[in-house]
Amino acid sequence: MKKISFLTDLHKSIGGCQIQMLNWKEHLIKLGYNVTSDAYLGGTDIVHVFPSTYPQQYEYLIDCKDPVVVSTNYWAELSPLRMVGYHTAKYLHQFPLQLAGVKNHVARHRLFHRAQILIANSIAEKRTLTNVFGVKPEKIHVVKNSISSAILAATYDASERADYILQIGSISSRKGQRYAAELAKRLGVRLVLIGSIMDVDYFQDLKAEYGAVIDYLGVKENGSREMISLIDRSLACVLISKWETPGIVNLEAASRGIPVITTQTGGCEEYLGEYAFYCEQNTEIDYSAIIDYILNDTKNQQRRDRALSFNYKSAIEHLVSIYDGISS
Repeated sequence: MKKISFLTDLHKSIGGCQIQMLNWKEHLIKLGYNVTSDAYLGGTDIVHVFPSTYPQQYEYLIDCKDPVVVSTNYWAELSPLRMVGYHTAKYLHQFPLQLAGVKNHVARHRLFHRAQILIANSIAEKRTLTNVFGVKPEKIHVVKNSISSAILAATYDASERADYILQIGSISSRKGQRYAAELAKRLGVRLVLIGSIMDVDYFQDLKAEYGAVIDYLGVKENGSREMISLIDRSLACVLISKWETPGIVNLEAASRGIPVITTQTGGCEEYLGEYAFYCEQNTEIDYSAIIDYILNDTKNQQRRDRALSFNYKSAIEHLVSIYDGISS
Protein backbone atom coordinates (compact mmCIF):
# COMPACT_ATOMS: atom_id res chain seq x y z
CA MET A 1 0.00 0.00 0.00
CA LYS A 2 1.12 3.57 -0.68
CA LYS A 3 2.53 5.79 2.05
CA ILE A 4 0.64 9.10 2.08
CA SER A 5 1.72 12.28 3.85
CA PHE A 6 -1.17 14.67 4.67
CA LEU A 7 -0.33 18.32 5.37
CA THR A 8 -2.67 21.12 6.42
CA ASP A 9 -2.77 24.47 8.22
CA LEU A 10 -3.15 24.76 11.96
CA HIS A 11 -6.13 26.74 13.28
CA LYS A 12 -7.69 27.66 16.60
CA SER A 13 -10.47 25.26 15.65
CA ILE A 14 -10.94 22.57 13.04
CA GLY A 15 -12.62 23.84 9.88
CA GLY A 16 -14.19 22.02 6.95
CA CYS A 17 -10.85 21.49 5.21
CA GLN A 18 -9.36 19.82 8.26
CA ILE A 19 -12.51 17.75 8.89
CA GLN A 20 -12.34 16.44 5.34
CA MET A 21 -8.66 15.57 5.77
CA LEU A 22 -9.23 13.75 9.07
CA ASN A 23 -12.09 11.69 7.62
CA TRP A 24 -10.09 10.77 4.51
CA LYS A 25 -7.19 9.76 6.75
CA GLU A 26 -9.45 7.57 8.90
CA HIS A 27 -10.94 5.75 5.92
CA LEU A 28 -7.64 5.31 4.10
CA ILE A 29 -6.06 3.75 7.19
CA LYS A 30 -8.97 1.30 7.35
CA LEU A 31 -8.05 0.26 3.80
CA GLY A 32 -4.46 -0.40 4.88
CA TYR A 33 -2.79 2.82 3.70
CA ASN A 34 0.03 4.28 5.76
CA VAL A 35 -1.19 7.86 6.28
CA THR A 36 0.68 10.41 8.38
CA SER A 37 -0.20 14.02 9.16
CA ASP A 38 3.06 15.08 10.82
CA ALA A 39 5.78 17.29 9.36
CA TYR A 40 6.80 16.20 5.87
CA LEU A 41 10.28 14.65 5.86
CA GLY A 42 10.31 13.27 2.32
CA GLY A 43 10.31 9.73 1.08
CA THR A 44 6.55 9.18 0.76
CA ASP A 45 4.64 7.89 -2.24
CA ILE A 46 2.33 10.93 -2.30
CA VAL A 47 2.26 14.27 -0.49
CA HIS A 48 -1.36 15.43 -0.17
CA VAL A 49 -1.72 19.09 0.85
CA PHE A 50 -4.79 20.94 2.18
CA PRO A 51 -3.62 24.60 2.09
CA SER A 52 -6.77 26.32 3.36
CA THR A 53 -5.25 29.61 4.55
CA TYR A 54 -1.44 29.71 4.40
CA PRO A 55 -0.22 28.39 1.02
CA GLN A 56 3.17 30.09 1.44
CA GLN A 57 4.23 27.51 4.02
CA TYR A 58 4.10 24.80 1.32
CA GLU A 59 6.30 26.48 -1.26
CA TYR A 60 9.18 24.15 -0.28
CA LEU A 61 7.19 21.40 -2.02
CA ILE A 62 7.88 23.08 -5.37
CA ASP A 63 11.27 21.35 -5.36
CA CYS A 64 10.38 18.11 -3.57
CA LYS A 65 10.87 14.83 -5.41
CA ASP A 66 7.63 13.12 -4.32
CA PRO A 67 4.34 13.41 -6.24
CA VAL A 68 2.11 16.22 -4.89
CA VAL A 69 -1.70 16.26 -4.70
CA VAL A 70 -3.51 19.42 -3.54
CA SER A 71 -7.05 19.64 -2.19
CA THR A 72 -7.63 23.25 -3.15
CA ASN A 73 -10.72 24.29 -1.12
CA TYR A 74 -10.55 27.52 -3.12
CA TRP A 75 -12.96 30.18 -4.25
CA ALA A 76 -12.47 33.60 -5.87
CA GLU A 77 -14.48 36.44 -7.30
CA LEU A 78 -14.32 36.32 -11.11
CA SER A 79 -15.07 39.94 -11.99
CA PRO A 80 -13.03 41.35 -14.93
CA LEU A 81 -10.98 43.61 -12.62
CA ARG A 82 -10.20 40.74 -10.25
CA MET A 83 -9.20 38.51 -13.14
CA VAL A 84 -6.70 41.12 -14.35
CA GLY A 85 -5.24 41.19 -10.85
CA TYR A 86 -4.99 37.39 -10.64
CA HIS A 87 -3.26 37.04 -13.98
CA THR A 88 -0.85 39.90 -13.18
CA ALA A 89 0.03 38.53 -9.73
CA LYS A 90 1.30 35.20 -11.03
CA TYR A 91 4.29 36.95 -12.65
CA LEU A 92 5.41 38.57 -9.38
CA HIS A 93 7.02 35.61 -7.61
CA GLN A 94 10.55 36.90 -8.26
CA PHE A 95 9.89 40.28 -6.64
CA PRO A 96 9.86 41.23 -2.94
CA LEU A 97 6.14 41.34 -2.13
CA GLN A 98 4.53 43.19 0.74
CA LEU A 99 0.81 42.44 0.30
CA ALA A 100 -0.26 39.23 2.01
CA GLY A 101 -3.03 38.63 -0.53
CA VAL A 102 -0.58 38.81 -3.44
CA LYS A 103 1.88 36.53 -1.65
CA ASN A 104 -0.83 33.96 -1.01
CA HIS A 105 -2.03 34.07 -4.60
CA VAL A 106 1.48 33.64 -6.00
CA ALA A 107 2.13 30.75 -3.59
CA ARG A 108 -1.10 29.02 -4.64
CA HIS A 109 -0.32 29.54 -8.32
CA ARG A 110 3.12 27.94 -7.96
CA LEU A 111 1.84 25.08 -5.80
CA PHE A 112 -1.16 24.33 -8.02
CA HIS A 113 1.01 24.18 -11.13
CA ARG A 114 3.64 22.05 -9.38
CA ALA A 115 1.12 19.44 -8.25
CA GLN A 116 0.39 16.36 -10.34
CA ILE A 117 -3.30 16.51 -9.35
CA LEU A 118 -5.67 19.11 -7.90
CA ILE A 119 -8.80 17.98 -6.07
CA ALA A 120 -11.83 20.28 -5.98
CA ASN A 121 -15.04 19.86 -4.00
CA SER A 122 -17.34 20.87 -6.85
CA ILE A 123 -17.54 21.47 -10.59
CA ALA A 124 -17.90 25.19 -9.83
CA GLU A 125 -14.61 25.12 -7.90
CA LYS A 126 -12.94 23.27 -10.79
CA ARG A 127 -14.06 26.01 -13.21
CA THR A 128 -12.73 28.67 -10.84
CA LEU A 129 -9.31 26.98 -10.66
CA THR A 130 -9.13 26.82 -14.44
CA ASN A 131 -10.13 30.48 -14.86
CA VAL A 132 -7.98 31.96 -12.11
CA PHE A 133 -4.84 29.81 -12.28
CA GLY A 134 -4.94 28.54 -15.86
CA VAL A 135 -4.75 24.93 -14.70
CA LYS A 136 -5.75 22.41 -17.37
CA PRO A 137 -9.17 20.87 -16.60
CA GLU A 138 -7.85 17.30 -16.99
CA LYS A 139 -5.50 17.91 -14.06
CA ILE A 140 -8.42 18.71 -11.72
CA HIS A 141 -10.55 15.95 -10.18
CA VAL A 142 -13.83 16.63 -8.36
CA VAL A 143 -14.22 14.55 -5.19
CA LYS A 144 -17.40 15.54 -3.41
CA ASN A 145 -17.40 16.32 0.29
CA SER A 146 -19.16 13.88 2.60
CA ILE A 147 -21.05 13.23 5.80
CA SER A 148 -18.89 11.87 8.62
CA SER A 149 -19.49 8.43 10.05
CA ALA A 150 -20.24 9.93 13.50
CA ILE A 151 -23.20 11.85 12.10
CA LEU A 152 -24.36 8.94 9.96
CA ALA A 153 -24.42 6.69 13.03
CA ALA A 154 -26.10 9.15 15.39
CA THR A 155 -29.70 8.54 16.41
CA TYR A 156 -32.09 11.41 15.78
CA ASP A 157 -32.96 13.67 18.72
CA ALA A 158 -36.72 13.18 18.86
CA SER A 159 -37.29 16.22 21.11
CA GLU A 160 -39.51 18.92 19.69
CA ARG A 161 -37.89 21.63 17.62
CA ALA A 162 -36.63 24.40 19.91
CA ASP A 163 -37.09 28.14 19.48
CA TYR A 164 -33.77 28.87 17.77
CA ILE A 165 -31.97 28.87 14.47
CA LEU A 166 -28.39 27.62 14.38
CA GLN A 167 -25.19 28.77 12.71
CA ILE A 168 -22.00 26.71 12.94
CA GLY A 169 -18.78 28.26 11.66
CA SER A 170 -15.98 30.65 12.53
CA ILE A 171 -17.21 34.08 13.60
CA SER A 172 -16.27 36.44 10.77
CA SER A 173 -17.81 38.72 8.16
CA ARG A 174 -17.24 36.06 5.50
CA LYS A 175 -19.55 33.67 7.37
CA GLY A 176 -22.21 36.38 7.73
CA GLN A 177 -23.53 35.84 11.25
CA ARG A 178 -25.22 39.25 11.15
CA TYR A 179 -27.63 37.98 8.46
CA ALA A 180 -28.55 35.02 10.64
CA ALA A 181 -29.03 37.39 13.59
CA GLU A 182 -31.35 39.60 11.56
CA LEU A 183 -33.32 36.52 10.51
CA ALA A 184 -33.62 35.38 14.14
CA LYS A 185 -34.81 38.85 15.17
CA ARG A 186 -37.51 38.90 12.48
CA LEU A 187 -38.53 35.31 13.17
CA GLY A 188 -38.78 36.07 16.89
CA VAL A 189 -36.38 33.30 18.00
CA ARG A 190 -32.85 32.92 19.33
CA LEU A 191 -29.73 32.55 17.21
CA VAL A 192 -27.37 29.90 18.56
CA LEU A 193 -23.79 30.38 17.37
CA ILE A 194 -21.06 27.74 17.47
CA GLY A 195 -17.50 28.39 16.31
CA SER A 196 -14.22 30.10 17.06
CA ILE A 197 -14.10 33.90 17.05
CA MET A 198 -11.81 34.73 14.13
CA ASP A 199 -12.74 38.44 14.00
CA VAL A 200 -13.13 39.91 17.48
CA ASP A 201 -14.28 43.34 16.26
CA TYR A 202 -16.96 41.75 14.09
CA PHE A 203 -18.20 39.69 17.03
CA GLN A 204 -18.31 42.72 19.33
CA ASP A 205 -20.30 44.71 16.76
CA LEU A 206 -22.61 41.73 16.33
CA LYS A 207 -23.29 41.52 20.07
CA ALA A 208 -23.84 45.29 20.28
CA GLU A 209 -26.52 45.17 17.59
CA TYR A 210 -28.08 41.73 18.13
CA GLY A 211 -27.03 40.65 21.61
CA ALA A 212 -30.67 40.27 22.69
CA VAL A 213 -31.17 37.30 20.32
CA ILE A 214 -27.70 35.67 20.35
CA ASP A 215 -26.56 32.68 22.40
CA TYR A 216 -22.86 32.03 21.75
CA LEU A 217 -21.85 28.51 22.83
CA GLY A 218 -18.19 28.58 21.86
CA VAL A 219 -16.44 25.76 20.00
CA LYS A 220 -17.97 22.26 19.94
CA GLU A 221 -16.41 19.06 18.69
CA ASN A 222 -17.59 18.21 15.19
CA GLY A 223 -19.80 15.14 15.22
CA SER A 224 -20.28 15.25 19.00
CA ARG A 225 -23.63 14.22 20.45
CA GLU A 226 -24.12 17.77 21.74
CA MET A 227 -23.59 19.35 18.32
CA ILE A 228 -25.80 16.81 16.56
CA SER A 229 -28.58 17.37 19.11
CA LEU A 230 -28.34 21.13 18.57
CA ILE A 231 -28.73 20.58 14.83
CA ASP A 232 -31.63 18.13 15.24
CA ARG A 233 -33.64 20.50 17.44
CA SER A 234 -33.05 23.70 15.45
CA LEU A 235 -35.68 25.34 13.27
CA ALA A 236 -33.06 25.84 10.55
CA CYS A 237 -29.32 25.96 9.99
CA VAL A 238 -28.11 29.22 8.48
CA LEU A 239 -24.84 29.87 6.63
CA ILE A 240 -25.21 32.96 4.45
CA SER A 241 -21.49 33.13 3.70
CA LYS A 242 -19.73 35.03 0.95
CA TRP A 243 -18.87 31.55 -0.40
CA GLU A 244 -18.79 27.91 0.69
CA THR A 245 -17.23 24.86 -1.01
CA PRO A 246 -19.86 23.63 -0.07
CA GLY A 247 -19.87 24.06 3.71
CA ILE A 248 -19.76 20.74 5.58
CA VAL A 249 -22.27 22.06 8.12
CA ASN A 250 -24.75 22.53 5.27
CA LEU A 251 -24.41 18.85 4.43
CA GLU A 252 -24.58 17.81 8.07
CA ALA A 253 -27.76 19.79 8.74
CA ALA A 254 -29.36 18.56 5.53
CA SER A 255 -28.52 14.96 6.45
CA ARG A 256 -30.62 15.46 9.60
CA GLY A 257 -33.51 16.83 7.50
CA ILE A 258 -33.16 20.37 8.87
CA PRO A 259 -33.96 23.34 6.54
CA VAL A 260 -30.74 24.94 5.26
CA ILE A 261 -30.35 28.64 4.42
CA THR A 262 -27.09 29.24 2.58
CA THR A 263 -25.27 30.68 -0.44
CA GLN A 264 -25.16 29.45 -4.03
CA THR A 265 -21.64 30.87 -4.35
CA GLY A 266 -19.04 28.12 -4.21
CA GLY A 267 -20.84 24.95 -5.20
CA CYS A 268 -23.41 24.21 -2.49
CA GLU A 269 -26.23 23.98 -5.03
CA GLU A 270 -24.44 21.02 -6.64
CA TYR A 271 -24.93 19.19 -3.36
CA LEU A 272 -28.35 20.26 -2.09
CA GLY A 273 -30.14 21.27 -5.28
CA GLU A 274 -33.72 22.35 -4.58
CA TYR A 275 -33.53 21.24 -0.94
CA ALA A 276 -32.03 24.47 0.43
CA PHE A 277 -32.90 28.17 0.36
CA TYR A 278 -30.19 30.24 -1.34
CA CYS A 279 -29.43 33.92 -0.80
CA GLU A 280 -26.35 36.11 -1.09
CA GLN A 281 -24.68 38.74 1.07
CA ASN A 282 -24.29 41.13 -1.84
CA THR A 283 -28.02 41.21 -2.68
CA GLU A 284 -31.10 42.34 -0.80
CA ILE A 285 -32.15 39.40 1.35
CA ASP A 286 -35.87 38.57 1.42
CA TYR A 287 -36.26 37.59 5.06
CA SER A 288 -40.01 37.08 4.67
CA ALA A 289 -39.37 34.42 2.01
CA ILE A 290 -36.83 32.69 4.26
CA ILE A 291 -39.25 32.67 7.20
CA ASP A 292 -41.98 31.21 4.99
CA TYR A 293 -39.53 28.55 3.81
CA ILE A 294 -38.63 27.56 7.36
CA LEU A 295 -42.17 27.49 8.72
CA ASN A 296 -43.67 25.61 5.78
CA ASP A 297 -40.89 23.16 4.94
CA THR A 298 -42.10 19.74 3.78
CA LYS A 299 -38.93 18.37 2.18
CA ASN A 300 -37.05 17.15 5.23
CA GLN A 301 -36.88 13.52 4.08
CA GLN A 302 -35.91 14.37 0.50
CA ARG A 303 -33.26 16.76 1.83
CA ARG A 304 -31.93 14.04 4.11
CA ASP A 305 -31.79 11.46 1.31
CA ARG A 306 -30.00 13.89 -0.98
CA ALA A 307 -27.34 14.78 1.61
CA LEU A 308 -26.76 11.17 2.64
CA SER A 309 -25.81 10.30 -0.93
CA PHE A 310 -22.51 12.13 -0.28
CA ASN A 311 -20.62 9.55 1.76
CA TYR A 312 -17.00 8.71 2.43
CA LYS A 313 -17.25 5.24 0.91
CA SER A 314 -17.71 6.62 -2.60
CA ALA A 315 -15.38 9.57 -1.95
CA ILE A 316 -12.54 7.30 -0.81
CA GLU A 317 -13.03 4.95 -3.76
CA HIS A 318 -12.60 7.94 -6.06
CA LEU A 319 -9.61 9.23 -4.08
CA VAL A 320 -7.86 5.83 -4.20
CA SER A 321 -8.37 5.67 -7.98
CA ILE A 322 -6.68 9.08 -8.25
CA TYR A 323 -3.74 7.94 -6.10
CA ASP A 324 -3.39 4.74 -8.13
CA GLY A 325 -3.16 6.79 -11.33
CA ILE A 326 -0.16 8.76 -10.11
CA SER A 327 3.30 7.56 -11.03
CA SER A 328 6.35 8.75 -9.09
